[in-house]
Amino acid sequence: MIKISDLLSYIPAKHEEHGVDATLHVLCSTGEPLHEVFSNPPGGSWTQFDVIKPGTNITYRWDHIPRAPSADVKRPDLVLQLNEGDKMSFLSIESKLDASSAEIDMPIRLARYLTGTDRFTGIMQRPAWHKLEGKTTIPEVLEGVSPASMQWEILPPDASREDRFWLNDYPREKIKFWSGFAYALNPETYSELENVNKDEIVIQIESIHKKHPDLDVIIAVGWAGEFQFPFIIRKYSKEFLSSIFAIGLDKHLEEVLFIKNR
Repeated sequence: MIKISDLLSYIPAKHEEHGVDATLHVLCSTGEPLHEVFSNPPGGSWTQFDVIKPGTNITYRWDHIPRAPSADVKRPDLVLQLNEGDKMSFLSIESKLDASSAEIDMPIRLARYLTGTDRFTGIMQRPAWHKLEGKTTIPEVLEGVSPASMQWEILPPDASREDRFWLNDYPREKIKFWSGFAYALNPETYSELENVNKDEIVIQIESIHKKHPDLDVIIAVGWAGEFQFPFIIRKYSKEFLSSIFAIGLDKHLEEVLFIKNR
């Protein structure tokens, strides 16, 4: 039998892509300013997208989410949302094992998972199956561990189009798509934060951005110290840097943000 003391003192031998996913999920699932729409395990869910309708306190859920069917569509590992009045924006992030795994056309392929293609029905084209009255981004509520007044309502097939297909019908000019790439550093871990070669990592991130200038966000994740506490070095595109979304993302990352590489 595993002892509680062993669990509390456990430190993984490797973090890799799953460590990147888990780190971003923990940082971004704490509530506002940004809303976590979807997160790849560990810590997240393979099966659901939760989108807050602008101008309301209603969260809609799309579940039974499919895998991307072909190379021209990519399912994100993390999707974040920000509403500004009647406008909404989404940041879709792909996480990988290392810096060399960034792929061409990543932004458009990530966006297609939401918007769809001729061969793939995107999330926006699908009907919502549940809704939650009362705006919330608290993980316990979103996962159903909530008071009776905050229960998810099933939307049957004969529910109104305003409920089931509002996202598909939403004006496209009021929706903005951002894209990002996150990866684990190599080496992943450092005995002390002071031992991290910041200049080398910045050069690496700049190289990724030069090869993939269409990416809005690049995040490098490492772990330092006795308990391998995560740290992040990030770079934003010029357009993203000037957005309210960037301010919100930094708010979520600030606890572990090591360098803001502009």
